[in-house]
Amino acid sequence: MDLIYKKENEIFEKIKNELSQDEREKFVRDGLCWADICCGEELPDDVFTENENLYLQQRPRIVFLLKESNDNAGEDYRDWHWAERKGCMTFKNSIALWYEGLLSTTATHLPTLEDLRQGREIFTEHPCAIVNAKKTSGKSRSDWNEISQFAEAHAQLLREQLNLYEPDIIVCCGSTDKEQNEQRMLNIAKRYLYPEFNFDKINNFCHYCSEKELLLIDSYHPSYHYCDEWKFNKMFEYYYEFLQNEHIPPF
Repeated sequence: MDLIYKKENEIFEKIKNELSQDEREKFVRDGLCWADICCGEELPDDVFTENENLYLQQRPRIVFLLKESNDNAGEDYRDWHWAERKGCMTFKNSIALWYEGLLSTTATHLPTLEDLRQGREIFTEHPCAIVNAKKTSGKSRSDWNEISQFAEAHAQLLREQLNLYEPDIIVCCGSTDKEQNEQRMLNIAKRYLYPEFNFDKINNFCHYCSEKELLLIDSYHPSYHYCDEWKFNKMFEYYYEFLQNEHIPPF
């Protein structure tokens, strides 16, 4: 079976071929990330195979859908050491807490933020799939028109990338301007990435498509400084509530 890593790169090249020269220089690669593996090191295929199988055997399989990278032109998320305790602390810590919290929530167990490790150890145990809807680097304040236009223009290839991870859950990491941009990433997922499917709103966080067996979780942006009760505990509580539904097959 072809490596996910190689398929990601093929998709990225197809997207880049549709961009201007200036946009290509700002291109940021993302995808399946590990704590201590720098993909640019020309690693042997069996290293990728082992870690990719670890992700694919995981249930639920989770993808974090983000709007765009911030001032990282030319970089590759797969080359970052995600467990390091430096740089992008709020961003990486939030993803780590969401990831561990969702993986440890079951129909019989509801974790709280206090139960989780306040670090990034989760990245040393589980590969993490991260997909930006807009593959060119942005600035500290996002232009939502640009993000939506990019997602619409490259929807087919973005969908191909998401399909590589066979997700059970996509966490739609939204904006910091809640009143104006509420559910923007959720709507991008529904409108452009999965337009043929209907997602029913289960509660304030969960939107589920029974036909696709795919859960979309409406979330804050990981860098957004907001009340921990809503940013973390409420997400876990509503996901726990979702898992109580006897008509929804467990992951």
